[in-house]
Amino acid sequence: MTVLKSGDDNFHPSNFRLLEVDKPGRAVGLEIIDGSERSAICVKLDLEMGLARENIRPRYVYQLGKVKYGDFETDASYLFAKTRNGEIAYSAATMTRVLYRDQILMEALPNTFGLQLDSTPPRTSQTQWRFWEGSIKLKQ
Repeated sequence: MTVLKSGDDNFHPSNFRLLEVDKPGRAVGLEIIDGSERSAICVKLDLEMGLARENIRPRYVYQLGKVKYGDFETDASYLFAKTRNGEIAYSAATMTRVLYRDQILMEALPNTFGLQLDSTPPRTSQTQWRFWEGSIKLKQ
């Protein structure tokens, strides 16, 4: 990891760390610590990992696309989150769910998908949201 230093005298390389991910090589996460504030940047590198190989609709399946980034779990292609004073503010792109320490921050509602090309009955699943942002008080 390379961190570029500005003219700030409060800069410390130890304030930056890679987050542990459960799918290394397919996703990367970075945590930035600034006093009591922590920011996380989570990026999925393999944008097709959530696509089911079988011929179902929707083709996207949360269980296939989710990644654990430290305390976060999401299927988002990109997530930025900032925690401070018991509150978390976040934004994410192309996702169905965002969790922090098993607390749901955002989850798409289930929909029915009638078009199944293999003549099976309609499926109930979640669709991906293109973008979502919000803030929430964390449970203690």
